[in-house]
Amino acid sequence: NAAAVAALLQEYAVDLTPAKLEAVLETTARDVEGAPASSGADLVTGSGLIDAQAALDEFPAADAGPDQTVATGSNMTLDGTGSTDNKAITAFSWSQVSGPPMTLNNADTAQAGFTAPTTTSTLAFELKVTDADGLSTVDTIQVSVDDSSSSSSSGGGGGGCTMGSGNGPLDPMLLLLVALSGLIMFRKKAQSQT
Repeated sequence: NAAAVAALLQEYAVDLTPAKLEAVLETTARDVEGAPASSGADLVTGSGLIDAQAALDEFPAADAGPDQTVATGSNMTLDGTGSTDNKAITAFSWSQVSGPPMTLNNADTAQAGFTAPTTTSTLAFELKVTDADGLSTVDTIQVSVDDSSSSSSSGGGGGGCTMGSGNGPLDPMLLLLVALSGLIMFRKKAQSQT
C-alpha cells in the first residue's frame, strides 16, 4: 500500500518533501521479478510494486551514539561517526534540545564537543544527517552530568559510559539476540532431557 509506505517514510525522515518522497518511491519500485520497475500507468511506481525496505534504505541512518554519563566540568565529545548511508552522508548537524544551554563546538561535523556544566543535570542533543540526495534523518542522545568521580567523558576508552539511560527503547537487535539465546538454551535443555 503506497499510502502506508509514504506514511512510514514521513515518520522516519525529516524535511521530506513530496518531490523527495516521489523520487524515493520511483527509485525503489520493483517489478514482480525484483528488477527496477519501468514506466507505467502509475506515475510514482510505474508498473512495479513499492519495496518498503528498499525505500527505507535510501535514507541515511543517523546514529548519535549511546546515551552517556559524564563528570561535571569535563569535556564531552558527541560522536555521530556510526551514522550510515547507502551513498554518502554530506552533512552533519548537532543541536541541543534540552538542558542548560551549552556551546557546541564543531556542530556541523560528525563529532561535536562541549564542556559539561558544573552542576548535575541532564542534557539532550539531536544529530541530523543528510545524504547526497538531500534525504535526512535524526537521532538523539541523552547526556547525564554527574558530580561523582566515577563518571568519565566519551572519547577516552568509554570507561564511565553507560549503555542507555533506562528511559529509551531497547535496541531491536539486542532484543533479537536475547530471544535467540533463550531459544538456544531452551533447545539445549530439552535435548539434554531426552
